[in-house]
Amino acid sequence: MNRSAQKVLEAGRDDWVSLAELESYVREFSAVTSAEELAQRDLEIITELVEGGFVEIGSVTEEVGFKAWDAPLPEALEQIRNARLHSDDWAWACWLANTELGNQFVRAQTPGEAPSPE
Repeated sequence: MNRSAQKVLEAGRDDWVSLAELESYVREFSAVTSAEELAQRDLEIITELVEGGFVEIGSVTEEVGFKAWDAPLPEALEQIRNARLHSDDWAWACWLANTELGNQFVRAQTPGEAPSPE
């Protein structure tokens, strides 16, 4: 797992992670600079994390908080890509929420971190 994906999971232990936050990690840990390349890298990381069972994709509202999307992954990725490339408010187009597996991964990578009680 690359460093950007790890940072998403680390941040996701405490809060939901926006597309903007994910992209900030991509910018920090890679040489990618163009909007197209950034969008592609964002989608690759989201795919890796979702397919690995580490995060869910969803929306955040004041009324509900995080609500996972019901859409299949390819459809969700297309929606994110379109927002990223064509919307002024792309930064909030989706949110990522750690699953228990994502939190377990972070705990396993953190020295001195005690496993959570089951």
